[in-house]
Amino acid sequence: MTRTRNSNPPPTCTIDGCDRPYDASGWCKGHRLRNHRHGDPLAGGVGRNHDRPDTCTVTDCQQPVAKRTWCNAHYIRWRRHGDPTAGDRMRANDPGTCVVCGRKAVAREHCKTHLKHLYGDRRSRVPMKVRKQRWAMWRNSCYLCGGPAEASDHVIPRAKGGLDVPANLRPICTACNTRKRDHWHGIAWLQEQVTR
Repeated sequence: MTRTRNSNPPPTCTIDGCDRPYDASGWCKGHRLRNHRHGDPLAGGVGRNHDRPDTCTVTDCQQPVAKRTWCNAHYIRWRRHGDPTAGDRMRANDPGTCVVCGRKAVAREHCKTHLKHLYGDRRSRVPMKVRKQRWAMWRNSCYLCGGPAEASDHVIPRAKGGLDVPANLRPICTACNTRKRDHWHGIAWLQEQVTR
């Protein structure tokens, strides 16, 4: 018995403009899956390569499209916040001036320096609320010279075995922090610095 080859090509999808091979129900596999998932063979095509625009659809964004109809940055914002323009709105709000030193605030009513030391030290185990209380206890002043505080200092440096606990944290100015660095000369030296 010899087999004869079918000379007729397989039928194609019945959707206009689709030349993919027939799978079932008169559609190709892609349109059949869309019909199964969305109840319509033409549904679910938005954001596919053949339908998506060249540039991001967010107003005034000219970046190329990465996923859906947005650039990579707006897609990530949509994933994190549920809205691709969430970050734009947050940046548009004027944060005003820093409540500690009066300089221009970057976010959360703090300048870049105070924001970093009050909110953003990820290595620290001391919660933000406790850190702010320590600064308030010292009236936002350097514990060594009394000038305006610009950083949080470990009295006994972590390099010398100091713990990351509230009792070891105090506000300090940049000049004193530069002079002190990670040195530890003992309680007598510290008391002498404070009385000076």
